[in-house]
Amino acid sequence: MRMLFVEFSQHDLDELRESIAKELRSYSLDIKQTMYDNGHVEIVFFRKAIVHIVENEDGEIDRLELSNLRDGTNKVSEVRALVDQLLQQKWLAFSIFNDDQITLGIRAFLELSVFIRGLGVLECMICHADVLQV
Repeated sequence: MRMLFVEFSQHDLDELRESIAKELRSYSLDIKQTMYDNGHVEIVFFRKAIVHIVENEDGEIDRLELSNLRDGTNKVSEVRALVDQLLQQKWLAFSIFNDDQITLGIRAFLELSVFIRGLGVLECMICHADVLQV
C-alpha cells in the first residue's frame, strides 16, 4: 500500500473547509426543517391538549374544542389526523362518560406521570392514583 501525502497551506485548508461546509449546509437545513416539521408542532399541540384536559373540571375536552387548540399554520385536517393518531397510540382516549369527549389515555399516565402530576392533577384519597374524571 502506498500513502500519498499532500501539504496544504492554511489558505488552501480554509477554502477546502468552506467548500465542504457550503455543500453540507443545504442538507443540514433540510434535516433541521424536517425535524421541526415532523415533531415540534405535534409536541406543542399534545402539550396544550394535556394542559387543557388537566385544567378542565371534568378532565376531558370536546373533540371540536381540541381542534381549536391548533396553531394558525396547521390545517384542521392535519389536527384531526394527529388526534386520531394520538387516540390510536393510547396517548389520548375517549371519555368513559361521553364519546364526543376526549381525555388522557393510559399511555400518557404511564409515560408522562411526572409531567402530569406537575400540572396539579388530583389524587384519589383511597388508592392515591391520579384522578381526572370524578
